[in-house]
Amino acid sequence: MTTSRRKHRSRPARDAAPLPESTDAEPVVETADSPKTQSVEALDLEFAGPLRRIYAFAIDIGLLLMLKYVIDTASGSFDLSLGRQNIYEVAIFLTYFIIPTGLFGRTIGKWVAGVSVVDEEGNKPGVALAIPREMVGRFVATISFGVGIIWVIFDKNRQGWHDKMAGTYVVVRHNSGGPGFFARMLAPQEEPTRSKARQTRRVGRPPKRRRRRNRRH
Repeated sequence: MTTSRRKHRSRPARDAAPLPESTDAEPVVETADSPKTQSVEALDLEFAGPLRRIYAFAIDIGLLLMLKYVIDTASGSFDLSLGRQNIYEVAIFLTYFIIPTGLFGRTIGKWVAGVSVVDEEGNKPGVALAIPREMVGRFVATISFGVGIIWVIFDKNRQGWHDKMAGTYVVVRHNSGGPGFFARMLAPQEEPTRSKARQTRRVGRPPKRRRRRNRRH
């Protein structure tokens, strides 16, 4: 009885997982000292000067005084002094500055003046930064005989004490959408010449084609 011997053929080895290719580039190791985002100074933003900021603050105070006059007239007692019965006015004052500044980076006065408040990364500050800026920082800057407010003139980044305490900046927004009539007076732009004005008017309009009339000879 013959036994058939099967030749054991060497089976090919299973495909091994490909080894990662060695690269010469060194792996990037993130450290705590390496900045994750750019700072506001590296974003090439224009810091708002004192005149713009005074203009924005004057508009905000004017609106709040008008609101106070309406409330006091409706209640029958108009008084500019601050008493216990007027604590709600302080709440309105703080709410007016904290909520719009935190959510939108600007109040109505800042919107008209073409400025906004940003954090150290150039984003909207949020309510978490708006509260110490408007409640603590502005109070300290005001009771120090206004030195914290005047500090904007001498600081290179145009920061007051309230900005430094909260880590915020006030920057110029040229295309903010607000009227900005006085803001444009503070930073006048060159008036276009007649030739430039004609070119800008013609941009986007198709050229006029003259209709040729068939003349019979």
